[in-house]
Amino acid sequence: MPPEGLRRFDATELRRFLAAIDASLPGRARVVLLGGSALAVGYQLDTGTTDIDTWETDLAAVQPAAERAREVTGLQIPVGDAGVADAPYQYESRLVRVMPELQHLEVFVLEKHDLALSKIMRCHEGDLAGIQALHRRHGLDRETLVARYMTEMDHAIGDPKRIDLNLQVAVERLYGEAEAAAVGRRLDAWRQRGAR
Repeated sequence: MPPEGLRRFDATELRRFLAAIDASLPGRARVVLLGGSALAVGYQLDTGTTDIDTWETDLAAVQPAAERAREVTGLQIPVGDAGVADAPYQYESRLVRVMPELQHLEVFVLEKHDLALSKIMRCHEGDLAGIQALHRRHGLDRETLVARYMTEMDHAIGDPKRIDLNLQVAVERLYGEAEAAAVGRRLDAWRQRGAR
């Protein structure tokens, strides 16, 4: 839940706001959405978000248009750089373009498994709920999640055992206790082989 007083914006509002940014841009700009804004805009989930988190985006090019979009739409949606995010090494090669109808603003979201993994790293209840909603609507493949975690997430910040547990918690929420236990054994064997 957002802190008291913070408004959640739904997918329709976020898309309208991004379209207004597009209309105010003097030239081309690119944004990569993370978190709740990626779930809403990229995957049409009604989880809502309090802001638009971006990653590797030139916000200097976008912020003046975002300010104009706030005036035009009346939507006071903050747009900012996520600052810290853990995504798989090869996420850029799998970015998904959304809202291709926009003329100046290129909007990308993380591929669904990459997005799930980025949320698993933090593993708060809201992150898990977002992953579950993504899985219900778009189907996440367990093997893709686990294999990508093992091959592309060794740079993740934090205690590896805790992060392994985060993955197991997410797998249990998505696929059940038996699958989570199997993933736990697989990760233990992987760690014992000195994968990191």
